[in-house]
Amino acid sequence: MKKLFFLVSFLMVLVMAPMVLADTVSVNRVAGYYSGNGGEFTLFPSFPVPSDYIPGKTSGIVVGAAPNFQSFCVETTEYVNVPGGPYAAVLNTGAIYGDGGGNGSFDPLSAGAAWLYHQFQLGILSDYDYTPPGRDASADLLQKAIWYLEDESSGVNNSYVTLAANQFGGLLANAKADNNGQYPVGILNLWDVGYVGVKGHQHQDQLVCVPTPEPMTILLLGGGLLSLAGGIRRRKK
Repeated sequence: MKKLFFLVSFLMVLVMAPMVLADTVSVNRVAGYYSGNGGEFTLFPSFPVPSDYIPGKTSGIVVGAAPNFQSFCVETTEYVNVPGGPYAAVLNTGAIYGDGGGNGSFDPLSAGAAWLYHQFQLGILSDYDYTPPGRDASADLLQKAIWYLEDESSGVNNSYVTLAANQFGGLLANAKADNNGQYPVGILNLWDVGYVGVKGHQHQDQLVCVPTPEPMTILLLGGGLLSLAGGIRRRKK
């Protein structure tokens, strides 16, 4: 029993660690890229920008500045200041307080939103105009598609939603299903510095690419192992 308790405690530390160890990120905009609600945002992280950004068209766009990349928000009920920060940034597989009403539920990232953002970051998203002033309209469409795929109230079913659905065999339900590490995209939960995990101090969740799916896989595996350990304990009783 003591060994089982140690195993569960160790796994809880592994799973909860990303909620404790936070880097910081500042948020701004690039003139001509987007002027509406939501993204594109320009994020300036204190952590190294993963190599996955480099082949695309959306990293290091502010010349002479720290490593930076473009992002879109996931929730419509959370906010950031522009310019704003630094915010504590925690890598996760979903939004915190992401139930559309801020009531504390965990909202996993959808596969469709992950796929769209990954295509965007690589600079190959179909019909996305990466050149201002047309970029403003493209960003507006993509942000609304992401909100729609995340079941946010202000989302709009547009051409990018259709594009995402087609990626999953033409089934919108599959595009709205959880990403579960299918695409190397996670979510940065933003908090006031020093208040990670404290309700009332959360800010807008931002999309971010990761070099490989492993960080999210580890989180998912940790949750599965915890469930397994609980089942073992019940059987021993």
